Amino acid sequence: MIRGIQRQMIMVKTDKSSIFETAYFLLRTDIAEPPTAEADMLKEANRIIEENYSHKSRKRHRIRNRIKESIPSFIYGSVTGVAIFGLIWLIFALK
Repeated sequence: MIRGIQRQMIMVKTDKSSIFETAYFLLRTDIAEPPTAEADMLKEANRIIEENYSHKSRKRHRIRNRIKESIPSFIYGSVTGVAIFGLIWLIFALK
């Protein structure tokens, strides 16, 4: 929700993203002198977007790596469990 009488806003449109169409940035009111160059404001907006996007991307990448690393351990544990059960079964079956 946007409050106040007047807010300065930057709208960043993109056709390259399959997720986002437009991003809105509201300029802070507590700074003494807001940047006047449009290029500086767009550069800062892009920095914020990249910083947040790369953080979420790294988190997803870590989760995928954990899953990929746990699959061989699961298979090894399952095979070991079956082998131990088979040996115990053979020991009791031969008695």
